[in-house]
Amino acid sequence: MVKKMPELSLSVLVYVEDKYKVAHCLEMDIKGRGANEDEAMEELLSLIEAQVSFAYQKGEPGLIYHPAEQRYFDIFRDLQVKILSSYPKPPKPDRNKKYTIRSTPMPQPCACFAM
Repeated sequence: MVKKMPELSLSVLVYVEDKYKVAHCLEMDIKGRGANEDEAMEELLSLIEAQVSFAYQKGEPGLIYHPAEQRYFDIFRDLQVKILSSYPKPPKPDRNKKYTIRSTPMPQPCACFAM
C-alpha cells in the first residue's frame, strides 16, 4: 500500500534569461526553459517529476529539496506581497517587469514506490 503524500505547492519564479523564458522552481533549484511561459512551465514540470522519481528510485527523498539562492526567494516574496497588497484590485501592469510568480503542485511519487 502506498501512502499518499501531502499536497504541496512549489514556488516558481518566471523571468527572461538568454532570450528564453525561465520557470525556476525555488524549492528544488530546477529551471525549465521555453519560448514562452507555458513552454517553460511544461518543461519545468517534467524536470520536477524526473527529479522526484529519481529520488524515490534511489530511496533518498532528501534529493528533492535543494533550495535556490536566497535572492530568488526574496524576489518571489516581494512580488507576492505586491500582488497581495493590491487586492481587491489587481496591480497595475508593469511593462518593465522582469519577474512574475507562479506555483505548481508537487508531483506524487509513482505508485510503484512504497513509502
